[in-house]
Amino acid sequence: MKKLIFLAIHRRGLMFVLFAFIAVVGYYSWTRLAIDAYPDIADTTVQIVTQVPGLAAEEIEQQITIPIERAVNGLPGLNVMRSKNTFGLSTVVLVFDDGIDDYWARQRVQERLVDVELPYDAVPGLNPLTSPTGEIFRYVIESDNLDLREITDLHKWVIIPRLKQVTGVADVSNYGGITTQYQIELNPRKMEEYDISLSDVTEKVEMNNVNAGGSMLSRGDLSYVIRGIGLVKDLKDLGRIVIKTNPKYLSLNEMYQVANSYPKGSDDFVNVFDIAVRMYPNDEVANLNAAAVALSKKDVRTAIKFMEKANKQTAEYINNSGVYDFLNGDINQSIAAFTQAAHMSNEAAKANLKQLQKILDMKKMPNK
Repeated sequence: MKKLIFLAIHRRGLMFVLFAFIAVVGYYSWTRLAIDAYPDIADTTVQIVTQVPGLAAEEIEQQITIPIERAVNGLPGLNVMRSKNTFGLSTVVLVFDDGIDDYWARQRVQERLVDVELPYDAVPGLNPLTSPTGEIFRYVIESDNLDLREITDLHKWVIIPRLKQVTGVADVSNYGGITTQYQIELNPRKMEEYDISLSDVTEKVEMNNVNAGGSMLSRGDLSYVIRGIGLVKDLKDLGRIVIKTNPKYLSLNEMYQVANSYPKGSDDFVNVFDIAVRMYPNDEVANLNAAAVALSKKDVRTAIKFMEKANKQTAEYINNSGVYDFLNGDINQSIAAFTQAAHMSNEAAKANLKQLQKILDMKKMPNK
């Protein structure tokens, strides 16, 4: 100890450089310190979800849930196992002991599910790796020149894949919207007239909605790839499918009505939120903002404006949570919530934070 003190006194330049280095590293670490109003304190949880459309809750429990519970029973570190059965849906929740890694637990569950044989071709799957406090962002998609079906397709094939590229995003869940469907309205009289059954129509549509490979065709030094293009792209392609050729050439357009399943011009909207895990919400919101700006610059068939509304809704939600914590006497949690909302430019949170600081200063003042 004496040698260390002696060295610090006589090597003042070295001590000054060391102190400056530690100060710079400390300041940088302080600027990178994220503030999380709700730390993730949830247990290690794995959810097994199995969908069987049309099956009642009682059959779901007997034929789906119980075999899954028997398969995963006895997993190392398993603490609690509970299940919920609803119409067409089976949910099994596994809670593991503290300290068990999430990925290790999910790997053990996957190994057990491989050997499970379920009826109705049911395939159990795992929910995204997240927690009850993982929801950090919400947005609404609106458009003046696209209907609800087109907005849903745009969101499904363009926006969601782009947002999932953000590191830490576990899943993007869609609420609302309309899935594009093509419907064939059968005419029973024409089916009877031309002796065509429902299975004939289904078979022809399936056979004519596929691409096929035809190997290679060699011509001298060149080789040509042969392929058959048969995938249905729109209603016109669907209407050209031939159902019967003897004694007359018949297509779907000549026998049935082919149309979209939903009309255009709906005034509904798509409400979506995404879930991020293992990163702080401030960082995630900033990355999601950058992804949204990139989408807007690409002009994906429409002008999509939703990020300002999303930030505003998220900040208001966090600010309201801080007010609730303050009313319940949790001052530290309230300060953290107000600070996080203030960082997102929420004026109400900034005012609440200043007012709360005044209250704390008044409590520190000695009584006269």
